Amino acid sequence: MKKAYFTGLWLSLLLIPGLTIGGPPSYTGHNVDLDPGIQVIDNPNGSALVSGYFKLFNNQAPSDVLYPADFTVKVDGNPVQATIVRPPKPKAMADVVFCMDISGSMSDEIRAVKTHTQAFVNKLTSQHFDVRLGLITFGQQPRPFLRQRNNGHFYATEQDFINEVSGLNVSGGTEEWFDCLVQASQYPYRYGAERITLLITDENGNPKQYNINSAMPVVKNNASKVYGISNGRLSNVVQAVTQTNGQLYNIRDPFESILDSIANSIINTYSVSLLTHVGPGEHWLHVTPSANEPGGEDKEPFKIGANPVISLSQVTQDMINQGVILGTSPLNIEASVTDPDGGSIQTVNISWLDPAAIPTTNAMSTGGANLYNYTYGGTLNVNDCFAFAIQAIDNEGRNTSVPANQGNAPGGQWRICAEDPTPVIGTITPDTYDYQQPVSVSAQINDVPSGPASLAVTLKYRETGEVLWGNMPMSESGGLFTATIPDLVAGFKGLDVEVVAQDISNNVSTKGHTLAVNTVPVSIIDVTRHTDTLDTGPFAIHAIVAGLDTTSAGQVDLVYTINGGTATTLPMTQAVTGANASLSSQTNLYIERIPTVNLGEKVCYFVQASNPTANTQSQEHCFETLQPAAPLSITPTSAIMAVGDNALEFMAAGGYGTYGWNTLNGSLSTTLADKTLYTPTLAGSDKLSVQDLK
Repeated sequence: MKKAYFTGLWLSLLLIPGLTIGGPPSYTGHNVDLDPGIQVIDNPNGSALVSGYFKLFNNQAPSDVLYPADFTVKVDGNPVQATIVRPPKPKAMADVVFCMDISGSMSDEIRAVKTHTQAFVNKLTSQHFDVRLGLITFGQQPRPFLRQRNNGHFYATEQDFINEVSGLNVSGGTEEWFDCLVQASQYPYRYGAERITLLITDENGNPKQYNINSAMPVVKNNASKVYGISNGRLSNVVQAVTQTNGQLYNIRDPFESILDSIANSIINTYSVSLLTHVGPGEHWLHVTPSANEPGGEDKEPFKIGANPVISLSQVTQDMINQGVILGTSPLNIEASVTDPDGGSIQTVNISWLDPAAIPTTNAMSTGGANLYNYTYGGTLNVNDCFAFAIQAIDNEGRNTSVPANQGNAPGGQWRICAEDPTPVIGTITPDTYDYQQPVSVSAQINDVPSGPASLAVTLKYRETGEVLWGNMPMSESGGLFTATIPDLVAGFKGLDVEVVAQDISNNVSTKGHTLAVNTVPVSIIDVTRHTDTLDTGPFAIHAIVAGLDTTSAGQVDLVYTINGGTATTLPMTQAVTGANASLSSQTNLYIERIPTVNLGEKVCYFVQASNPTANTQSQEHCFETLQPAAPLSITPTSAIMAVGDNALEFMAAGGYGTYGWNTLNGSLSTTLADKTLYTPTLAGSDKLSVQDLK
């Protein structure tokens, strides 16, 4: 429910007929009084950020007992999700511009402002407000009668403001405070800050570019609230205060009390903010105490699609999000600025603060196609930042300042900070290595701006699967860093390496890499060969194997079959013959036994050896276990023959039936394994013999 109310120290005016100020109307329950000035930031995507301020009353008395959940917020009568902050706020901003008359009658007020401003700021900051002060003076001589002090931007500190006020001298000129209110509403305000104009004058105003009727729409569009400190009930001052829901004070009352009252008014205010997608046009913001709906509701209009839209270029966004390299100069700030309702952009300013901590405002240059830019020529060193905000004003006087979300820095600015980037580690080589050979590891590493020679680089290494790391420094040449891992570490498991680079600012980069061992041939040099035997075992098998690593899953197996049946595999044991016998790469002897078999069985066997990267096996060998046999015999046992006689047949018997025949002088012609034909070739005695080949 809207109330026309004025508070302040009006005791002296109450005694003057015709100057009594009416209080709030009589009503019951909790009621909202929403300020007319609704802040709107039009986003490039068509959405809008909307924020405003309201006071809460309970049966006409100011109150702050309700919590955010106790209110309903609507846009055009439809409930929306919004953020309400109850006073005292945990974090808030107040941008306060003094519109100050310095004509000849105002010397006492100038001294009062100088004397009591610090206490005014202290009270606000004690309640978590970030306060900025600006100053516009009017009524001075010589021309211009109206002047924006500090080049039209907020002072860095309240002391800078006080020093400026201390140097003011009263003079005489026209009181163009209508223009002052417009210019104050066009200061580079922060989105979400309470926008306050303190009008201090003893005159009803002189029109120049604006009069009261043309000035107030601009002031309200820019959500500026006017607090009037004036001499008497000046009609134009009253109208400025009334239309913005401000408060009116008597200029003859103590300034300390006036500023304290204004501070309390700023502090004891609820804030409401929301993001809406309702689209262009005029809309209504409603705030209602839930327990007194609709009687306690108040609403105010706001317009979407009428304010300048500011959109940073991608390059500028990247600088904000990622920082810039030390020593970068210049910085080019780029933004697109448009007026969505078809108007024209009149002014685009950048307000910035560099490492020298000197707040500065500059006009941005137009680059055509709605593009604006500003080039900062300073140099950012380590931990230096360039903080800035951008303000645009259109032909209707509408004022937009971004960032709209307090940016990435306190105080509602974006920051571009100089970074000393971490070193950049390129590809680590090699990908493979030779077993138990020294491994040279290399990595190309760069560091901006110091260069690779300033880096301290360490190579960490270990066999894959191990816990503990070894480490060694890497040497640099032309940005290539190298180190060599000892051969004893280069086993069959693979290698894990990490390159760790640290620059002069103690920025550290780490990059890992895994190396696989190249194929290493394992060879079986010799294996015991068993022949047919009357023995039944067990049979010892020895194998000489080279290139095996038993510490990395390398192994040697004996594989055998009996009578062609299922193969049996037995791990062979390395025969360690001394304390210093090698367990890895040297040639070693392995042993195992084939268990006892039955007589008459055929045993075949081979040895296989495997590393993680290669395997091999020996030739298969076979033998039989023989049954006992009859003694060998030859029939006939003797014969008398002459040279030239026909061949005589001899027959073998006994043994295992596999015969080999021999003679000293004669000629043999074997037709069957157990028979042979003998022909004498020399006179004299001869000997014929047979052998069982098994």
